Amino acid sequence: MKVSLTRNKEELKEIYQLRVACYEATAYADKINAKQYPNGYQDSLDSSAHHFIVKQEGKILAASRLCLVENIQEIPFSELFSGIESLPTGPVWFFSRLAVRYEYRGKGFKNLLDQARVSFLQKQPNKHPVLMIAKSWRINSLEKLGAKVLGKVHIDNSSEYPFATDEPTYILKLNIA
Repeated sequence: MKVSLTRNKEELKEIYQLRVACYEATAYADKINAKQYPNGYQDSLDSSAHHFIVKQEGKILAASRLCLVENIQEIPFSELFSGIESLPTGPVWFFSRLAVRYEYRGKGFKNLLDQARVSFLQKQPNKHPVLMIAKSWRINSLEKLGAKVLGKVHIDNSSEYPFATDEPTYILKLNIA
């Protein structure tokens, strides 16, 4: 399978819907579902993000994004992570919104998308640090890329943060050489 970049408006709509479909099959379904997000799940970073997709027969099977932000405060819900020491200052790349269709999970798409994003970053002239927010199931694969855990936070499930669960959320940083 091949990873490609897209900014195609129809594919972006499909990505937003894919996110909802993927999150509905998880512990996040109470906060991210088709009823809450009938037009798909998107935020302020999507319009300027680099969107990576894996397609087969015209259908997006998996997607992720990569955003360059001038500072961490531009990341949605960044205030939740203010207790983490050693957060980078200034511009950072932000890994986010990994979504893989349920029936294609466990087939390597997550790693394929991660590798594509790192490869993209290695070709960029400015080597800003990369910030990642992840649950425990993602830590090993992100560490294999070279990411280091900066810390973890416990976010109350009643928070507006849509990915709040009883499980801690980890903040990781990757330096691109």
